[in-house]
Amino acid sequence: MNIVGTKPLSQLGNVDFALKSRLHSFNIWFVTPFPGTELFEQAREMGYQLKADLEQYTYFFPETTLSELTPRQLQRVARWTFIKFYLNPWRLWRIIKLFPNKKQLPYLLWLAVKYSFKWT
Repeated sequence: MNIVGTKPLSQLGNVDFALKSRLHSFNIWFVTPFPGTELFEQAREMGYQLKADLEQYTYFFPETTLSELTPRQLQRVARWTFIKFYLNPWRLWRIIKLFPNKKQLPYLLWLAVKYSFKWT
């Protein structure tokens, strides 16, 4: 969801694609320039301020961003995309209809809500 040098509008185009699609599921990952990788070196050459401590990097919660969006803005876009995607009534109906173990659905809904609001 975060490509080196991308503009916010192009990222929102990816979000729009996911929301308009007939996909049953999707996930959001943040591009993370880990130290020692080509992406890390490329980002550093472009002037991005990157941390060298591996403990501070994760795919789920960006500490840095390689776009014009701040990490907080990226998280906000990801959270609302996730919520809008999974709370679409037609998508929910298709998921429920196709899901083999219906007893597990309340737990999965709880997890979805929990992780959606963790991106704050």
